[in-house]
Amino acid sequence: MSSTPLPGVTEWYSEGNGTQTPPGLNAYMQASAPQITEGQLATFDSSGNVAGNDGTVANQIAAGVFDEKASETSTIAGVARAHFWEGVGAKQFSSAAGDTFTAADIGGVPAFIQNENTIGKLSNTSGTKRSFAGLVFGLNTDGLARFWGGRLGQLLARTLHALNSENGGSLGYAQDATATTDLGSLTGGTALLTIGQVITRAKRAGVVTSVEIIPSAALAAAGTNYRVIQLWKVDTTGTVALASSPLVATFTTATQSLVAGQPTAFTLGAASALNMLETDILVMTSIHTASGATVPQSAIRANFKVI
Repeated sequence: MSSTPLPGVTEWYSEGNGTQTPPGLNAYMQASAPQITEGQLATFDSSGNVAGNDGTVANQIAAGVFDEKASETSTIAGVARAHFWEGVGAKQFSSAAGDTFTAADIGGVPAFIQNENTIGKLSNTSGTKRSFAGLVFGLNTDGLARFWGGRLGQLLARTLHALNSENGGSLGYAQDATATTDLGSLTGGTALLTIGQVITRAKRAGVVTSVEIIPSAALAAAGTNYRVIQLWKVDTTGTVALASSPLVATFTTATQSLVAGQPTAFTLGAASALNMLETDILVMTSIHTASGATVPQSAIRANFKVI
């Protein structure tokens, strides 16, 4: 790394030779710094010092993987220093808490810190609140994760997490006026005779990954008197007839009960119906059968992945 200032006003100089990504990090440690050892994950605190992250502190910036012993040792924050690897490495332990990485995660999957030695796919499990660690690119030959950590790795992981968790459309579902009140018509087939409710969504291309309803009150399933809520994909360019709009997702109180404040998943339609162009919108119908059912005030959201 060059330490000679370039000619100019600011005396700025470049770091690294042959790379413009972070070449590694020499960082000051928190007071607990001497406890961290090689190969462990660390994050920055609000003061800019670094320490190991045990998977219970969320929203911190990843420092990378502890690479070399501290050049100084001290129990005083901001005195001891250590070097952190911010490149790709192998043999990173993967979570065994139901969010482990697999060989299919080859394209770059966001990783969170479960503890100083372990990464997982989820931002929280069993009430813990994890920080981003970086990206995983599949597994090494020994079955352990190939991992890119540090400031740039976690920045791209946060970006990818946002793209994988887009709002594909959401609306507030008002409580049904009566058990027999309908929005739109028809509960199946290819025809969509009347739009019940237009759902706004970002103008992005991608795929619907799930649809959920989050009710304000409980509703028991009833197989005779029930209601069916469906989402349909509508092409707004006018090249596809409204009557041919494909079915995206279905929820029915005939077999699905609602629990207050808890998401209940819709059943997704065919894979081709889940692919959304930036010109497509979602519409909702809500149709009763027999004496019907009154769905409480709820939120409906379509979760979306940008492709």
